[in-house]
Amino acid sequence: MLRQIVGDRAATDMIYRGEFMASSEAQKIGLVDEVVSEDKVEARAVEKVEELAALPRQAFDDLKDNRVQAVRTMYDESFKSKHEY
Repeated sequence: MLRQIVGDRAATDMIYRGEFMASSEAQKIGLVDEVVSEDKVEARAVEKVEELAALPRQAFDDLKDNRVQAVRTMYDESFKSKHEY
C-alpha cells in the first residue's frame, strides 16, 4: 500500500533508509493529507472524521476496496507463482 500512496521511489527510500521525514516532505509525497500545528491537530482530526463519516457508506466501502484491491492482486499473483508446481 505504501508504494500505491507515495510511489515506488519514495517507498523504496523509506523502506531501506528508515530515516525520519520532515512533515512538509511527507505532505509533498502524499503520506499525510495536511500539516497542522499541535494546538489544532485534535480539532482537525475530529473534523476529518466527521467528513469521512458523512460520506455515503457505499462510497467509503468502494474507496477502501479500491485501495486494497491492488495489494490483494499483487499478493494473489505472488502466492500463485510461488505455489505452482
